[in-house]
Amino acid sequence: MGSAKDYILSLPRREREYLLDYFKNAPFWLLDSFHILRLPPKTTFVDEGADARDIFILVEGNVTAIDYRVEEIVYRHHEFTPVEVLGAMEIIGDMDTYMTTLMTITSSVILKCSRNKFEKWLLSDLHALKIQSATIERYLLQQVRKERLYLLLTGRERLAIVLMRLYEVYSENNSSTIYVSRKEFVETTGLSERTITRILKEMEAKGIIDRRGWEIIISFQQYQMIKKMIDERILEE
Repeated sequence: MGSAKDYILSLPRREREYLLDYFKNAPFWLLDSFHILRLPPKTTFVDEGADARDIFILVEGNVTAIDYRVEEIVYRHHEFTPVEVLGAMEIIGDMDTYMTTLMTITSSVILKCSRNKFEKWLLSDLHALKIQSATIERYLLQQVRKERLYLLLTGRERLAIVLMRLYEVYSENNSSTIYVSRKEFVETTGLSERTITRILKEMEAKGIIDRRGWEIIISFQQYQMIKKMIDERILEE
């Protein structure tokens, strides 16, 4: 079925089984139309407002959604991990342009095909359409809950959530060393650089994190402290 099919078969079990189920009724011509993109970190591959001509399936790496609508403010409002079909929301919502800007965070592998071909299949395949609709519904619910939560949390708690998520994604051997620039923290939390610097100093003084310049070192024990702080404030599913 072409290189995309071979690539899917080479993926780890979870990603492979998800895609094989998603595409179980797909015609040969659809899978043959996909191209494999290998993108380096910080590559913008979708621009908000651009014509929604292509579909992108994230199979390796991490991608962030970015909002530029407020002048001089950049806000990263969601992080996507495999497997994620990017551009399907525009099909189901009958939208001609992309609704957000998408940029890789890490080196990523993406399967790409034209919207016309993907839409022709998706809207005729009830199995895949139900999977995709449920995924979009969960995403929208998460966004509503996140924005509501951010209105109620302090800056310290917002930053703690970011650190907790980063540890969960990048930790190895019960420890994680993370480099996050001031700009990236601002974009992720919506806080000012001055506030971020102050909160990180407070966390370091309390032993919640260790720092080496702008590298942040979080041990498993420190991660547990951060998670306990968040769990005491909010109830997550």
